[in-house]
Amino acid sequence: MRLRQLKQFSLIAALAILTMTAAAGADPVAGMADILTGLNHYPDSEEKASLNAIATNEANSEAIRTIAGAIHDMEHRVQPEDKEKLQSIAEDDSVDPETRELARILLGINHKPDPEAVSSLKALQ
Repeated sequence: MRLRQLKQFSLIAALAILTMTAAAGADPVAGMADILTGLNHYPDSEEKASLNAIATNEANSEAIRTIAGAIHDMEHRVQPEDKEKLQSIAEDDSVDPETRELARILLGINHKPDPEAVSSLKALQ
């Protein structure tokens, strides 16, 4: 009985990770915005798996991969080594506006996004 429950739980967890990864791969900005909307201090293990998939997908732009890595590594706020990279993305006119906005929002997060940031993140989803 326990083994069956463990198998069912494992299957559900695997499907959840695959679903998040597939959704993030379809539109990484929307996927990351969704993760940040519900963020509370740092991403959970399923969100980190999705972010890792975005960060390692060579089809994504360097800016997208950088943002995914910064969200993956954040603890309460982005790490100091990621701030300069995110600032460059936020100020780079050659980067699409949604990606720049995501970088800007990420730079302002402290523990969780404020109500204005949540509103902006929902618009990106």
